[in-house]
Amino acid sequence: QSLLKTFDEATANTLMNTYGHIFPSAYTDSFSPKLAVCDITHLEALSDGKPFVLHFYQDPREVSDQYHLKLFQRNTPIPLSEILPIIEYLGMQVLSERPYYLTFPSGHKVCISDFALSYREPQVSFEIDAIQERFEAAFLHIWLGEVESDKFNQLILSAGLTWRQVSILRAYAKYFKQIGLPFSQEYIETAFVRHTTIAQACVTLFETRFNPALVFNKTTRLQRVKHLTLELFRALNAVTNLDEDKIFRHYISVINATLRTNFYQRDPEGRVKPTISFKLNSREIPGLPKPYPLYEIYVYSPRLEGVHLRG
Repeated sequence: QSLLKTFDEATANTLMNTYGHIFPSAYTDSFSPKLAVCDITHLEALSDGKPFVLHFYQDPREVSDQYHLKLFQRNTPIPLSEILPIIEYLGMQVLSERPYYLTFPSGHKVCISDFALSYREPQVSFEIDAIQERFEAAFLHIWLGEVESDKFNQLILSAGLTWRQVSILRAYAKYFKQIGLPFSQEYIETAFVRHTTIAQACVTLFETRFNPALVFNKTTRLQRVKHLTLELFRALNAVTNLDEDKIFRHYISVINATLRTNFYQRDPEGRVKPTISFKLNSREIPGLPKPYPLYEIYVYSPRLEGVHLRG
């Protein structure tokens, strides 16, 4: 009956023949028919070219501050030691993990791993619809190696940023290391996690300067950038830690010293480019070691980074 509510009769009958007796008793004891139908749609998405699918959700039978992450994996399950750091850097803690193994008549095997999660700050809860897409996209890109797994990723939930927006802050942090800013990346990450509104404002400043989807004329864009910059400096009045203040001032200065970026470019298939590059006006960057080059072009990706100098 649950399949017929989601699929037409012919498809439901086909799926019933495939999955009707394949789930172990531990699975059927734990999940409702409605959740099983949802899982079947994810199982159907698996293929040789797509051996990994995930689903971040809440079980309506449970308390509102508990979440679940289901991983559907063909053949060999992903080791738990590789999964846990990704989840924890996204701001969640794992309460339990339950694996369920399915063997199909064709002989191929699938593991469904269900992780029960809670957010790292018990007093904070999220509507699943507000964070599901961001969490799933971030997890997938991290797993594929397209995003680094680090504490910056906590901003995806705590600051409401996407994995791409977080990559802006991460790329600048990597640049700061190149120019000798005396703060570790971990310290910078912690500063932003402590001040999520400043993280949001830095991303907004960057987007206002460069996002071509924001249809401003040049004068309006410059006015908005000036206003956002002043608002950010005012927000720093609430930052009592002097080192954190220095970090945020460097972000404001370097974002405003960025002349161009490829961040919004797409490849011929419409996908974001694997590298982020900034063309920087070196003389506008405080504390840059002398002699100043005329411009710098900084390139970052999870696999490489470097600076090209122009005299």
